[in-house]
Amino acid sequence: MKRILILFVFIISTKFYADTPIVIKHDFENITLYISVPSYREDLNKGLIIGEYLKILANELNYTDSIQVFLDMKTGPASYKFYNEKYISLHSRADNFDLCSNLKLIEFAIRHKKLNIDSKIGSSDEILNMKHSKTIETVLQQKIERPNFVEQLKSRSFISYFYQDDKYHIYNKLTNEILLVEKDIFLFFTMFSSRPLIFSDNKKFIYFDNKNNVLQNHLGNEYELQGKNPVTQINPNYIIFNTYTSDLSDQITILQLSKNRIINIFE
Repeated sequence: MKRILILFVFIISTKFYADTPIVIKHDFENITLYISVPSYREDLNKGLIIGEYLKILANELNYTDSIQVFLDMKTGPASYKFYNEKYISLHSRADNFDLCSNLKLIEFAIRHKKLNIDSKIGSSDEILNMKHSKTIETVLQQKIERPNFVEQLKSRSFISYFYQDDKYHIYNKLTNEILLVEKDIFLFFTMFSSRPLIFSDNKKFIYFDNKNNVLQNHLGNEYELQGKNPVTQINPNYIIFNTYTSDLSDQITILQLSKNRIINIFE
């Protein structure tokens, strides 16, 4: 067992991090969306879902002029800034992409596009704190499937999710059965079995066994999943997590699938 663990550590140590962010561009009719994140992660798909909803919003408001949105993932307080362009241009910087905040701001810009909107709008601004408009409520009722645009995040699993009514619905694509509903998805990883392992935050996760039973587990109170290169599976029974502790020490955590057992190497 010790030799196996040492091998796991060696494999993971070769994967530690590049600092260059991942940036993608995608067009949704009259909307151009740029997404910048630290690594290939589910936040890219969350950003693409925001783009789909922005397209629906613009259609609802019969707005056909160009809109440009930059979703920039950075640590620290969220900030939103409009730029005085011939078209609507929003720079959204936050450590978590918030769908409703971006919808509210773009709706505001569309409805008031003739106003001077070259000003910083903080999270306490009246626009962000107001209730959803009826238009946004209508938009959120639309179902958006998990995107399959980013090559590094494509999934071959028959289990996926769609976003609707401000929630993630995890479902079986073969039967359309909804298996779980989550408020957030931190990570969606396809295992060798073609079934997903899904983190709802950076501690708690679920996965599916060969009979499609839902198994739950967590990394433990002291451990959190890292955002960069978080998961590697090296054989059908073991998955390795790059984790860290409250003092930001790097750790290696292993999930033994056959026993649904968590192993922390450095304990």
